[in-house]
Amino acid sequence: MPWQTHGRHLTLSACRLKLGRPFHTDFGAASVHTKCCQLLGPHAILSNATTPSKTDVTVKGLVQSVRKQKKWAFAHISDGSTVTPLQAILTPQQAKDLTTGAAVEIIGKWEPSPGQGQENELKATEVKLLGAADSKTYPLQKKYHTPSFLRTIPHLRLRTPFDSLITRLRSECSFLVSQYLRNGHGLGPFSQIQPPLLTSSDCEGAGEVFTVNPRDALPQSVMDADKTEKARQYFFREPAYLTVSTQLHLEAYAASLGSVWTLTPSFRAEASDTPRHLSEFWMLEVEVQHLDSLPALMDLTENMIRTIVRDLRQTAIGQEILAYKRPFLEKVIPGPLNPEFLSVEEEDEDPPLDRLLLRRDLEFRWDTLDRPEAWHRITYSDAISELLSAARVNPDEFDYEPEWGSGLQLEHENFLVAGVGHGGPVFVTDYPKKIKPFYMLPSNDSAKGAETVSNFDLLFPGGMAEVVGGSLREHRLEKIVENMRAAGMIQSHDPTIPKTPSSAGPASDSSSPNKQSNHSQSTEEPPSPYPYLLPHETLENNPLKWYVDLRRYGSAPHGGFGLGFERLIAYLAGIRNVRDVVGFPRAFRKIDA
Repeated sequence: MPWQTHGRHLTLSACRLKLGRPFHTDFGAASVHTKCCQLLGPHAILSNATTPSKTDVTVKGLVQSVRKQKKWAFAHISDGSTVTPLQAILTPQQAKDLTTGAAVEIIGKWEPSPGQGQENELKATEVKLLGAADSKTYPLQKKYHTPSFLRTIPHLRLRTPFDSLITRLRSECSFLVSQYLRNGHGLGPFSQIQPPLLTSSDCEGAGEVFTVNPRDALPQSVMDADKTEKARQYFFREPAYLTVSTQLHLEAYAASLGSVWTLTPSFRAEASDTPRHLSEFWMLEVEVQHLDSLPALMDLTENMIRTIVRDLRQTAIGQEILAYKRPFLEKVIPGPLNPEFLSVEEEDEDPPLDRLLLRRDLEFRWDTLDRPEAWHRITYSDAISELLSAARVNPDEFDYEPEWGSGLQLEHENFLVAGVGHGGPVFVTDYPKKIKPFYMLPSNDSAKGAETVSNFDLLFPGGMAEVVGGSLREHRLEKIVENMRAAGMIQSHDPTIPKTPSSAGPASDSSSPNKQSNHSQSTEEPPSPYPYLLPHETLENNPLKWYVDLRRYGSAPHGGFGLGFERLIAYLAGIRNVRDVVGFPRAFRKIDA
């Protein structure tokens, strides 16, 4: 459709002329080259893009290995688009400057290969060395490297076939998530949001946040302009933290847009050095307005994950990850692996067991998520009963004794997956209110006479345990104020009443007491204008006042969940350490590059 402006039509061609130069889509012959995935692997098969023999092609990539003989040289080239390296045949003269790790451009003919390994090979007619690599110091040689070693060189680890595959798997899963949520499936379409990473509060109240400060002190002129000592201490005039969860801000977006989601980094200053924990991790967070059913929220979660797995099977990357294996291990370990094999917790300095991606084992993992029957659901109270029954039968079943009112340990979660879920995912719902954040809506399950909340944790098999956590949110103003009061998150402005420690933010301050000007002035504080606050309470300096305001102005039932993206990727790839599914892992005592 032509554009119309001021009564006249402005066509796209006319627009190009007015810009002064034509629009080009030709990026130049120097930039055009063939990706390895267009010549090899499932990408070429699925797209029916197999290149005919004797075709002239140009390939650019890194040398994985080079073997030089008297008459010919053989180089394996990878450009990261497929795990299968492309074999190039070169003359000794063409290969004389090539070393492992070098960046090259090879022009040649795509011809049938007389040898084994791949049907075709690239017979080079011209070789350009784009970037040399010192073979004596290049750390990625043609041998097996342990995951722990590769984590020390994350900037180069990405060049290995397996790690480049994991990176592409993350990309594909991110696309599939976006595609699923864009379609809506009865609750959308969902709008993708870019929430802030800097926040003035701790979403979950656990205090495991990173404080953000400038490297250099603020100029004295800036500090002198601030009237209060507190404002002079902080760049933002109050403490700022890296977000643990963007849920609170997503609730503000959902109140306006209805259904929203984000895939964004989160940060947790938790001193946990385990294969399941990162200090910087990615969270897929979803928030749905006008939702008052926890089963509906679990249905959304389950259907989304099932659809991602189902669609992933149909992609080239999905087929690559299922087919990928280390050939020499077929001789060492014949037959299929035990599905529980990949859930071992020890560090893998021996054989690379966490990378044995034999097809049947990964297919078992994927099949587990897409069984015909619905994923099992059990309340926290019933789960504790199951654990206590098992402990009575075998007193040595658990290292940590299960107890109602305490969180579930990893061994408890793995037991529930194996026993209750029969090896499949399990939703555990209705946890005790006292061990969950203040923003969760109460539920109807009142076992033990204590209040529970309308929430769930989704437990995965394979040693991953909790992968998703979600809840309905407390949307009533009076109740959210009560919850914050009970958690010590509302400050007092009466100096005679002791302040309770705030879990809204690790460094939350109370407001200064009002001064009395003369004896005739009343010594009693006027009633707070904010609904449901007690006379001595205030939200004026509370970092969560804006969040309470969401309940004050047009609140409605809503809920959402957060999915640990690295844990999902690790499960799908058959990897037990989440540090091996993120390019530059940040963990307790570890930040390389």
